[in-house]
Amino acid sequence: MSLSILTVVWGKMTDWYLQWHIPAVLQAGNLPDLKNAGYFVYTDQPERVRSVISKAVTKINAQVFPLVNGPGHVNDCIKDCATKFGGHLAMIAPDSIYGSPSLSNLEKLCDKYDLVLYGFPRCRMKVLDQIVPMLEQHKPLTNAQLVSLAMAYLHRETGPPSVCLKRLNRDTWNVQHLVPTPVIRINDKSLAFINSIPSANSLFDHVVPLLCIEAGMSFHYVQDSDEFFLLEPTNRRQAICRTPPYEGRLEWEALTQRNMDFWKKFTATWKGDPSAGSKQAWRRGYLGRLYNKLASYTD
Repeated sequence: MSLSILTVVWGKMTDWYLQWHIPAVLQAGNLPDLKNAGYFVYTDQPERVRSVISKAVTKINAQVFPLVNGPGHVNDCIKDCATKFGGHLAMIAPDSIYGSPSLSNLEKLCDKYDLVLYGFPRCRMKVLDQIVPMLEQHKPLTNAQLVSLAMAYLHRETGPPSVCLKRLNRDTWNVQHLVPTPVIRINDKSLAFINSIPSANSLFDHVVPLLCIEAGMSFHYVQDSDEFFLLEPTNRRQAICRTPPYEGRLEWEALTQRNMDFWKKFTATWKGDPSAGSKQAWRRGYLGRLYNKLASYTD
């Protein structure tokens, strides 16, 4: 199995997962076009999710499991999935929205590299007013469209110090993302790194990539949004997952900073679609960024 796609979902996020995440990943170019993959969901509502997945995902191995150790313990689910299924492990959030053909392109990249890494933007929930109708009408949702919509409704968390954006022209941005999300080939080295994570729901993105690279694993940093892109509508009030204290926190935080320093030399180009998000184009200026920053506090 070349690609193991994992989603961990509970509570209110299950509604979002079913409303917009599943329709997005079921677009042509995503799950339906994967050749050698598995799709695995860990949830506190396994029967509800299984009733949908069993009908929607039929061309690849799809399984639904109960959460490991209950809500909030995302890393325990990651460890369980990595141990059971191997391959390249892609942890994807249940509220994320993928453009087409992101997942099929990801599968091809996994044939070439041990790690594939990408940055993505968080967006205000208002972006769903544009996206959900498109999904309901089964209209294609491309990476370029998502870029433009993301920039029109950017959440305050997509900004310094971890994300720096520079607008190159009306629909193109240069992006430095210091905490890229990894898709990791599971082998003895990477599995040991993953199993060493002491926290319940952090550090996977922040430390495992650097450990794998320093151990000699090959990697590819996605530098073109046409290759792969997603956005994540963010509602911290309803989807927050607090990480309890864990042993050796200072040492792990130092490793997190070293990981961020490593990615300072990489940038990506996010290319939008001029026809998408045009009515919100004014928000891309200073006043627009200020508006989105203030408005995102209501999410």
